[in-house]
Amino acid sequence: DGVLVVDEDDRVSLMNPMAQKMLAVGTVDARGRPLREVTANADLLRLLAGKDRQAEIPLAGGRTPRACARR
Repeated sequence: DGVLVVDEDDRVSLMNPMAQKMLAVGTVDARGRPLREVTANADLLRLLAGKDRQAEIPLAGGRTPRACARR
């Protein structure tokens, strides 16, 4: 599973290798960077900015996993 953790300022605290692969961010060190600088996935950014707790996030390659957000 891909795991992505952002802080209250939407800066990346943790992104495991599977999340990097799923979001096509390569091996860049995302820690401390604003999530918007790390990925342009509008569906993921909308999920984290909104009140929804779950959403399907379309990814490159045609995969659409279900994502959960907790604040």
